[in-house]
Amino acid sequence: MLSSALSSRLLRRAEPRRVLALGVGWLLLASLALLALALTPLGAVWLTVPLFFAVASLGFILGPATALALDAVPRAAGAGSAVVGAAQFGLAALVTPVVGLGGEHTAVPMALAMGGLAVLAGVSYLLFPAPLPSPREPATAGGGTRPGPPSVPAPTRDLTHSKEQRS
Repeated sequence: MLSSALSSRLLRRAEPRRVLALGVGWLLLASLALLALALTPLGAVWLTVPLFFAVASLGFILGPATALALDAVPRAAGAGSAVVGAAQFGLAALVTPVVGLGGEHTAVPMALAMGGLAVLAGVSYLLFPAPLPSPREPATAGGGTRPGPPSVPAPTRDLTHSKEQRS
């Protein structure tokens, strides 16, 4: 919760892509630390520290990533949101049983999955450039640049003849 609040404040001064980079880097470091600790004979209590930081990094990832994904499809935001949600649930559905097959007495499968997916997130960030801004209409009379259909002038009334002259 705190990382999401901090992320939203940071988004006031920085671009979403930069905040996303911070979150992905943070996730990668925490996941690698989790894997390193899972491979040592230390107690499970020590795993909570990098696990906490890995989960906290999601506050810097989920919001900006969703905003960037939806910004890429401005005319289909509902469909874009559905694809993002389906991808999250689908990936979780694929990874969960694989991690469970690794056994319940070790954190190594979980740490490997988290580390592997963090690396995938980092590679995806580097491979996919920021989307181009959507085209906008020229400035309107009110000074705004709102996307959408062009404005249609209001019908005009013929004021050259008064009601008395027409009768």
